[in-house]
Amino acid sequence: MRKIIAGIIIALLISPLATSTYALSNEARNLEQPAGLYNLSTINNKNIFVNNVDGYSLQIDKGMNVDMSYSSVCTVLENNEKRIEIFKQPLSGISKAGYIDYSNKFIENTFDHKVEYNGNQTIAGRQVHILSWNRAKLSR
Repeated sequence: MRKIIAGIIIALLISPLATSTYALSNEARNLEQPAGLYNLSTINNKNIFVNNVDGYSLQIDKGMNVDMSYSSVCTVLENNEKRIEIFKQPLSGISKAGYIDYSNKFIENTFDHKVEYNGNQTIAGRQVHILSWNRAKLSR
């Protein structure tokens, strides 16, 4: 019982520090993205995002902000209406299908999540898995 109470007290003491650190790191990330990680351009009235780190591009909505401050793990593209998160994960000891199945288990919660598309496609000669879903906006 004492261990549980001590754990709760420590968690309560650390929680404000973690929140402050997170807020500061978000502000710092917006200022510290190295140049050359990506390009944004308009071609035939379409906005194109090019990820120079991983070598892919995609069409995005106008006005989307790009966060590649953790470019070794993910890229985030977002505006007030949409958030796109693109993750990369080296696989060792697990199959691609196993990883995709495990990491997408949350979509089985059909009360909160509506799947718009879930499938595999070949894009520029590469096999990719695409999952598109939505849910009601979370309160902050």
